[in-house]
Amino acid sequence: GSGPAQAPQMNSLARSYARTPAARALVRQYSAAAGEADASLSLWKNVSLGGFGVVSALFVYNAFFAGGETPEQPPYPFMKIRKKDFPWQNGDKDLFDFRP
Repeated sequence: GSGPAQAPQMNSLARSYARTPAARALVRQYSAAAGEADASLSLWKNVSLGGFGVVSALFVYNAFFAGGETPEQPPYPFMKIRKKDFPWQNGDKDLFDFRP
């Protein structure tokens, strides 16, 4: 009969067939060879890290070394109209006014 005692034998037969070269040839390869995938991963990892380094260096250069002084803004009549002083030490300066 085909009872439960035959199930382990069928599993063993299926596993032994899966190890044959004919069965491995039927398996679809979804990606490139493992070595090629590792090389591609390494390449793009290095490109990403190199790009990050270049962008970081440009940011530091532009933030701290380039540009120079900003020109003084002309005193327009509608700017800094004060009806009441701000509640900190120098009431004439707003919260983000860093000039002395």
